[in-house]
Amino acid sequence: MSKIDNILSWVAFSLATGVVVIGPWLYGAWEMWWFWPLAVILFLSTACFALRLLLSPARADIINIGRKKPASVLILSFLPFLLYALIRCCMAEVHMDAERSFLLFLLPFLLGLQIILGFSRKQRRILYVLILADLLCLGAYGIINHFVTHNKYVLFEKGYAQYYIDNRATGTFFCPDHFSGIMELALCLGLAIVLTRKIEWKLKIFPSLLCLMAMTGVVLSKSRGGGLTVAVICISALIWGLSLHRKLVRRYYRFVCLTFMTLIILLFCALDTPYTKRFKSYFISRNTKDKSLIEQYHGVAQKLRKTSRGHMYAGALNAWKTAPLLGIGPGMHQNLWPYYNNSLDGNKETGKWPKRQYAYASYEVHNDWLQLLEEYGIIGLLLFCIPASFTFMILLRSRKCDHAAGLGGLLALVCMAFHSLGDFNLQMPSITWLLSAIIALPIATYLRQPIQQEGDDV
Repeated sequence: MSKIDNILSWVAFSLATGVVVIGPWLYGAWEMWWFWPLAVILFLSTACFALRLLLSPARADIINIGRKKPASVLILSFLPFLLYALIRCCMAEVHMDAERSFLLFLLPFLLGLQIILGFSRKQRRILYVLILADLLCLGAYGIINHFVTHNKYVLFEKGYAQYYIDNRATGTFFCPDHFSGIMELALCLGLAIVLTRKIEWKLKIFPSLLCLMAMTGVVLSKSRGGGLTVAVICISALIWGLSLHRKLVRRYYRFVCLTFMTLIILLFCALDTPYTKRFKSYFISRNTKDKSLIEQYHGVAQKLRKTSRGHMYAGALNAWKTAPLLGIGPGMHQNLWPYYNNSLDGNKETGKWPKRQYAYASYEVHNDWLQLLEEYGIIGLLLFCIPASFTFMILLRSRKCDHAAGLGGLLALVCMAFHSLGDFNLQMPSITWLLSAIIALPIATYLRQPIQQEGDDV
């Protein structure tokens, strides 16, 4: 029986780890012909995990966790949202899009569940190292591809002209914002190791290189959301990453780092690089010398409304207003976009055209939080925020068991939560799977460690 359990354990581990590591190299598993095979592999991994649960000796080993109450609360907190999402998926009119939307929530949950309850300590260490190495390789490929092919190609396919004409690094993704997102996750893990006091300096060479490569990747992608997210990551690292140091030392490091960050931002604003111009074109309005701050603010706000993101946000809000509680349905944004993309001030009877008219297609809202609200409604958003809050609190506590992994998971959660306000990284299946693994690894260490070993369950 133990041999069967051992075989099932490593089969489940290999399948799940393969998806996490290989997913970003398959164009983020965005296309259906990549998404569904990888989804099937994750289901097979879950099936192996379920078979292990049926074996009584294995079941006792799997559920032998030190902190049963927080583990139960965390897992059960996801179930109301998943049940609600499943019901809304069955009610949707476009089944394939609804299934994909539902699986973007279900599959990361199943992956995280396996890591927390099914992976051994050795398997978790292997997965952690593979993720670090994978992120380093992804960054190296993106940088090399930027300087060799000037981003005309994404792996073996030709990229979009709008990006390689602007010379924006895309890595293994067709959109540079997604390459920036994966590099932000690399920065989170690298910073977490660098800031962990108990790790020898020799072991911090690799994560330091990872941080440098991640920063380079974000800059080459010219992602404005990526640049802002990097600032949020650094500030979050200063808040939660120095807990192992004395209070006076923490204050000193924070003062020095904030001063350095301020100088970097001022230098960045003073330079006239293409990346700086992209920021200025978005946030700075012309002819502002003779205008008050309020007038300048309204000018920038008006300019943002006229951008493609502003158009998509307005269309998503128009759609959400038709079903504020339940939403328009999972995956329905791209299908109902032609009905709600224009402003609502038109009138067919009088022949009045709406002021805002957009002819382009919008597959995603470019704001994951707004798309969640639009498709799942207020109920879905609130139900999702409950497990997200529990996950955040447990990650805060997990730093006491494994500071590097716990801080990395915490920074990754904050990073994606912030960047999702202006992009759709979490609509990329491979990024959701990678994020789930990064978060689940420290949570597994925290929940499976006996309370007596730590002495304090705060």
